[in-house]
Amino acid sequence: MAKGVCRRICLESVAYNPTLCPVQAAIIGMVAAGGAAAARDVVAATLVEKEAALVSQEVTARIFLAAVAPQASFHVYNFGPSDA
Repeated sequence: MAKGVCRRICLESVAYNPTLCPVQAAIIGMVAAGGAAAARDVVAATLVEKEAALVSQEVTARIFLAAVAPQASFHVYNFGPSDA
């Protein structure tokens, strides 16, 4: 994969802690699939979360991206019951 979209999900479970955040999982998957040499190749990231979820990955994702891919744009979308 030279260029493209890398999708990953994150499902939290108290039985398996700690969990990689979705952005970390996506970057690891992208590099493992040969899509990029490093996180610096990321140009954009999108996080989709349930509206009013008890746990949010947004802050962690922003901190992680600022550290490893500061050039990447970051978008967050929240979906509610009517969007499902």
